[in-house]
Amino acid sequence: MLKLSILVFFFSSTSALAIWDELDWDLAFTTEAMIFDNDKVAETNDEILSFIPQVTVSYFGDHFMFRLAPRYRFDTFDSNRDMFLLDDSYVGWENDWFAFKAGALILNFGAMHAFSPMNWINTRVIDSLYSGFSKMGEPAMSFKFRGDNNALELVYLPFFTAPYWPDSTSRMGVGINFDKDLVVTSSGATENPWRMDQFAALYHFSGGKLEAKLGYFRMIDKSFSLIGIDAQAQFNRYYYYMDMLAMSAQYAMPGFTINAEVYGKNYDNHQAEVIDLNAFPDLEYRNQSPVNHQGISIGADIPRAYSFDQSGVWLLEYQYLFGAPKNLLRLYSVFQNAVLLGYRHSFNNFANSEFTTSVAMDLSGRGDRLYLVNYSQNVWNSMKWDLGLRVVETGASSERGVLNENAFAGLALIDRSDGIYSTLTYYWD
Repeated sequence: MLKLSILVFFFSSTSALAIWDELDWDLAFTTEAMIFDNDKVAETNDEILSFIPQVTVSYFGDHFMFRLAPRYRFDTFDSNRDMFLLDDSYVGWENDWFAFKAGALILNFGAMHAFSPMNWINTRVIDSLYSGFSKMGEPAMSFKFRGDNNALELVYLPFFTAPYWPDSTSRMGVGINFDKDLVVTSSGATENPWRMDQFAALYHFSGGKLEAKLGYFRMIDKSFSLIGIDAQAQFNRYYYYMDMLAMSAQYAMPGFTINAEVYGKNYDNHQAEVIDLNAFPDLEYRNQSPVNHQGISIGADIPRAYSFDQSGVWLLEYQYLFGAPKNLLRLYSVFQNAVLLGYRHSFNNFANSEFTTSVAMDLSGRGDRLYLVNYSQNVWNSMKWDLGLRVVETGASSERGVLNENAFAGLALIDRSDGIYSTLTYYWD
């Protein structure tokens, strides 16, 4: 028995040392800065200066896989932005017909660049720079059963992680400090819940010029929260379970690619007794719940080739939400009836220089527009530099920190966050 134990220890130690020798280590240190236009409010921070160290350790063998990618953000002007994140960190195993992952997963099921409801499965950091909100790795398990040109994937999320919202001092927020994150179920509103079972089942198909995903999601909708005041006069965010059927597809045509997503959301009919700030000016203390609705997004990627080995891609997307009154739909997505036009130019030079610009425009009459411009390039072989501009326009009159019918609708969520940003990342391999 002792000899057997010694042999097991020897071979397991040898395997562990072999894996250790094959680990891939990557280190990065990012400095991000942003200067906003002066809002003349003494309580807010008109500058961002953050430092983000990140370590990525990974191993990909014939069957076993491992990835750990922690990062920490600390801000010199606003300590409320300090946070620890895990980016797609997991252990897994796979063969020709089966793959398993467990850890802090980042799930990507969408086909669109901007208007992508299927990419809201993960919790987001609402005060990220640039155009979108970065994803947070969430505790999850993924089981994928593979066929020749298709696959069935089952995903289980045992916990609820609320999106990170900035506080009233941040120019990225709405000027209000929220007290609690609650999930509304048949048992009532649970404060800062931890264990909340969620799951999804997806069918993947890839054949010829078509790639498609069809999925059923039984999850807490993290892209929407009812914002209300409870009996203790506290500002809270209320999240709800939903059943969502969704499909995404990409089809390669001669000279361009068509992308599309369609979904339908059906919320549990559980209610929270609050003053619903989304329903301003009808501010009554009563039972509140979300409304079911549907949405569709369609777009195209149009690549172009130019002289001197340069290339570009035109991006065109359209999104439309329906199935509920317009005054309610404006609360479920930043854009409800909108078009996005973008362009990315690659210089394909030694510095990997790229120029990107886009404009997203509301077509429902509210007049919201989001303008983004970004230039990036490598500096030597181990550094990347970005410089960009963001301009937010909203036709609805809203004042920061003041409750009205526009406070939580459309681009009012990030209104008055115009500014210039820059990042510099140093990589060690």
